Amino acid sequence: MNKIGPYTLSTFLSKLPDTKSRFTINRKGSIKNIDIDKADRSSFLNICYSGNCVTGKGLYIDSVGVSYERAFVDGRREGKGLWIFNNGNSYQGDFMNNVFHGEGTYFYAESDYYKGGFQSGLKEGYGIMFIKKNNTIQKGYWKDGWLIEPDK
Repeated sequence: MNKIGPYTLSTFLSKLPDTKSRFTINRKGSIKNIDIDKADRSSFLNICYSGNCVTGKGLYIDSVGVSYERAFVDGRREGKGLWIFNNGNSYQGDFMNNVFHGEGTYFYAESDYYKGGFQSGLKEGYGIMFIKKNNTIQKGYWKDGWLIEPDK
């Protein structure tokens, strides 16, 4: 979860007291407890928090509180990973060259989600979109992010 109360992660960090503070990033079962001093705030952002974010597995957090965890190749998101955005949305699945590519699930902060294929960061191929607001399910083939052939 990249929101702490009404704040985004970056706003929350700006409000830290001068003493050490602990907060938790929690999204779909992935939990990280992080201790941060206010003085450490600038070095905390845009860093590889743990692991190897060049070639290997790691946790990277950028200056606006967006985090990416798991596989990196030459500093790019590659393979399986979890990307958590500062607006509460997240994506878990395959990456290629820093974008969603392959099979994955995109979770929206409003509890909607899309599960299926992605190509170059957009919904592509067969997928299912669940929209909680009106309990709608859209199944079918997607192209460039749009449902083009719904299941009947």
